[in-house]
Order: sequence, then structure tokens, then C-alpha cells
Amino acid sequence: MLLDLDMLRDGSLSTQVPDDLGDARSLPRSATLAEVIALFRAMPALRLLAIVDAQDRPVGVVRELDVRSILFNPFGHALMQNPSFGGSLDAVIRPCARIEADLPSETILAAYARTGGDGLVLTRAGRFVALMDADAFARLAAEREATLAAEREMRAVRIRAAGDAFTAEVATLADEMGRIGDDIGAVAALLARCAGDSRDDAVSVAAAAVQTAQALDEIATRGHALSAALDRIGENTIAARRMRIGARDAMEQAGGRLDALTTSAAAVDDMLQLIQSIARQTNLLALNAGIEAARAGDAGRGFAVVASEVKSLASQTAATAKDVGARVEDMYRLLGDVVDSQRHAQRAMDAIAGLGQSIETAIGEQSDATRVIAHNVDQSVVAGTDISDRTRAISDQAVAVGDDAVRLERLSATLSASTRTLRARTQDFVALTARL
Repeated sequence: MLLDLDMLRDGSLSTQVPDDLGDARSLPRSATLAEVIALFRAMPALRLLAIVDAQDRPVGVVRELDVRSILFNPFGHALMQNPSFGGSLDAVIRPCARIEADLPSETILAAYARTGGDGLVLTRAGRFVALMDADAFARLAAEREATLAAEREMRAVRIRAAGDAFTAEVATLADEMGRIGDDIGAVAALLARCAGDSRDDAVSVAAAAVQTAQALDEIATRGHALSAALDRIGENTIAARRMRIGARDAMEQAGGRLDALTTSAAAVDDMLQLIQSIARQTNLLALNAGIEAARAGDAGRGFAVVASEVKSLASQTAATAKDVGARVEDMYRLLGDVVDSQRHAQRAMDAIAGLGQSIETAIGEQSDATRVIAHNVDQSVVAGTDISDRTRAISDQAVAVGDDAVRLERLSATLSASTRTLRARTQDFVALTARL
């Protein structure tokens, strides 16, 4: 427990005015002057008399000096018998200062001193309690001095007890502060070593972070180049897809033309068959005409010549139609082969288109992935640079912490010395206080 200043202020004795301090006698305002004089005569030591109203509130005082002239006046008895004079106290009532009786004694004494010794009325809640005169003032002052002396003695006892406790507390606190100072010194030394280790580690980490950032920067450069190459491949793939679409459209158009040509060849074959049929019929007609011309004899000889030419022409037509039919059949077979080849080519183009679409999709995905990788590598480069900067900052802070630890160690030594000085100064102070 440290020295408590409240203990020095505590211990004051009762500062309230006792109810018997002062003269508690009073007369009502309705009393006569004869009653006042009789009271003064009965109590020669009485110097002041309080006058109160019907509610026991003070209205003033009657001084013994004011009624003394009446007591020693040869006509005093006659005056008191006069109702206009002796029947009222208005002529002898004097105003008097008043104060609450429950206030501290020093306040009451100061108030009485301000009255110049004319008396002081003590009240409680406005009602009369007592009348303080010079004798009561002297008693209260003496009691106050005795109270103060007792308070000083009690305060001295408390100061000595508090001083002993304060000395013990300061000694304990000094010991504890000394231990704390030693602990702080040990922690400061450890902190300095840790700061040195942290600084070395931070330098190593910073160097590794710089190397990592350079490697990541190289990876980012190559990643961007790969992304650009994939973009170009993607553009070429798109151009190839347009070419495949154009070739497929052209093959479809060629297929349509081959189908039309096949249809035309079939029509030609039908026409040749018709020509051959007509040639056979013409040959039969010429044969019949020759037979009829032979029957007609000389009359039908010219007609037989015509029939013979017609038959020859029909034979030539049939032979030509047969030859054309063979050629058309060969052409039809070749058209079939072309159509088959075109269909194979169409299926191959469709397969190539599917593969091209797959390649285009894969290249697109690879390009997106490459761009993401390049972006992430860029962020890693930024992060690596930030790590390097922060590591250098940590290294600088470690150096600052090491310096602070050294200063803290010096402050610890200063604290230990100050603690010893505090203990010595406290013992001197307590010894000096005990002698006061």
C-alpha cells in the first residue's frame, strides 16, 4: 500500500456544534420588558437573550447593556408599568447575525468574528437552537483548538504508519522494478540477436525473391510469345476453315454438276436406244420395201434402190448408235467413278473439317490457357517484386529493431540505477517525515 493522502485528511473529530454550545434560553416576542429584566436579574452572567416568534424563529436579541439603564433608572419601575413602554419589546430588540448550527465549527467561529462580538444566533432549519456570546465563543474556540491538536496527533500517527507502509511498498516496488529492469535487459539482448538473425534471413529472402522475379519475368516473356504464336495459329486455322468451307462448297457444286451430267448421260443413252430402235424398224421397213420392190419387178426397181439406201443408212445409223452407246456407257462408267471419287473426297473434306474444328477448338483453349498462365505469371512477377520490396523493408525494420533493442538495454540499466536511487530517496524522505 502506498502513502494515501486521504489518510492525512481523514480522522477529523466532530466539526458540528453541540446543542449545549451557547445559551439555549429564549423568550417569545410577546413577552414583556419586565420579564426580560427579571431574567437578567436572576442570571447576572447573562449578557444576551434571544427573542423568537410563535414558530420559534429568531427575530433578534435583547442585550443586557440596553436594559441596564432601565435597571438603574429611578423611574425604571414607572416605565415598566407604562403599557406603551413596558408591554412591548420592540424598543429593546436588536438584530443579530444568524447561522446554521450544523455547519463546521470553523465556519461558525469565523461568522462570530465578523459580528464583532455582538453575538450569533444558531438555528437549525430556521428554528432557534442557541445564542452564542463571548463565553460560548471562547469555549468553542478552545474545543476547536483541542480538536485540531488531537487531529494533528492522530495525523502524525497515521503519517508514521503510512510512512512505514510506504517504505515497505517502495522497497518491494524497487525490488520488482529491479527484476523487471534485468528482465528487460535480457529480453533486449535476445531481441537484438533475433533482429540480427531476422535481418540476415531477410537479406537472403530478398536475394531469392529477386532471382525468382527475374525467372518469372523470363517465363512471362516466353508465355506472351507463345500466346502470340497461338493467336497467329488460331488466325491461320480460321483462314484454313474458310478455305475448307469454300472447297466443300465447290465440291458440292461439282457433285451437283456431276449428278446433272450423269442424268444427261442417262438421257443420251435412252435417246441412243430410241435411235437404235428406230434404225431397226427402218431396217425392217427397208427390208419390206425391197421385198415389195422385187415383187413389183421393173416398176419397183427404183424403189428397191431407195429401199437399199434406206437399209444401208439404217445399218449405219444402228452401227453409229451402237458405237455412241458404247462410248456413252464408258462415259457413264467414268462418271460413276468420278462421282464415287467426289463422294470419297466429300467425306474426306467433312472429316478434315471436323478435325480442323477440333484443332481450332483446342488451339483456342490452349491460347486462353496460355494467356491465363501469362497473366498469372505477370501477377507473380509483381508479387515477387513486392515480396522483394517488403523483405528489404523487413530487413530495414530488423536493423531498426536491433538499434531499439540496444537502446532498450541501456534504458534497462538506467531503470535499475533509478530504482536504487528511488529506494534511497524514499528512505530519506520517510526518515525526514518521521522527524517532523
